[in-house]
Amino acid sequence: MEYLLFIGSFFAILLCNVVESYAYIIKGYILKGNERKTIGLASWIQYCARILYVFVLLFLSALYEFFGFRQQILYLLLWSTMISLVAVGCVFYSIRFRYFVNLIVRPLVKFTYPDLIKERFPINVSNFSIKTKIFVVSFVSSFMLGMALILPFVVAIKYPEYRMMATYIGQFINFFATALTFSYIEPKLFSELDSCTNNTSDFSEIGKNILYSKFLSLIFVNLIIILIVL
Repeated sequence: MEYLLFIGSFFAILLCNVVESYAYIIKGYILKGNERKTIGLASWIQYCARILYVFVLLFLSALYEFFGFRQQILYLLLWSTMISLVAVGCVFYSIRFRYFVNLIVRPLVKFTYPDLIKERFPINVSNFSIKTKIFVVSFVSSFMLGMALILPFVVAIKYPEYRMMATYIGQFINFFATALTFSYIEPKLFSELDSCTNNTSDFSEIGKNILYSKFLSLIFVNLIIILIVL
């Protein structure tokens, strides 16, 4: 049972990162005539990724409380985030991998917006113009979300007497990062989508900044986990 939870946690973390990145590709894509539908679809996919994130917390908590996993959880977090980094990079740069992710989320699309099921949401991330403020805020938000998963378990393993406090600290970090996303990052993204006068489908510059900042935050989260494990 414990090994099923361990393997399930690994793939759930990987899937969370890949699906949430793909959701932001959809959210930043300007699909003429279907702008509201793409935002609704992206939000739905992102919400499902967050539900999966809750299951990850549940699985890891069970491994800690019932099966006595300690250092193994740190290695699980390390390898899952490292492979997530590679997978997210593939989402950005590989059309074939993006098509594979599209197949994974297709049931979610069919359930809510079946008329968008054939859309592929192409993205050219090579043509990138950095917008410093949105990039930094998005990086901080994504980094905090990553740490909200890792920090409670690190504290619980190193200082088990403070594990209850660590849990609430993780929730507070998650809340603050989510507040940054909803109060600043996404309003800027939606304003750009609304002001777009191009009559053809395209990908927003702020959307690219969000994706690159998320990728960079994953690198930093990986470095922190490596330092903790070593």
